[in-house]
Amino acid sequence: MFFDLHIHANPELAINALKMGYSGMALVLSPQDYEDKSKILKNIKRTINTSPGDDKLNIKFAVEIDAKNSKDLKKQVRKFRKKST
Repeated sequence: MFFDLHIHANPELAINALKMGYSGMALVLSPQDYEDKSKILKNIKRTINTSPGDDKLNIKFAVEIDAKNSKDLKKQVRKFRKKST
């Protein structure tokens, strides 16, 4: 099993990951794109389903956090953890 843990959301990258033998990936989204993660996932799955083969790719989401300091980091982490559940 092989995963890449830092790929920016792109349907073509997901198809290439399948071709290269990846089992999954973590798509890194900007904080703004994280709001639309379900739409992004649908787009990627639709693209994968139109590609040849029945291979499945395990897709997880990650968010890119740019914190000013440790207090800001904790605040942003809490915010996105709430959104992920």
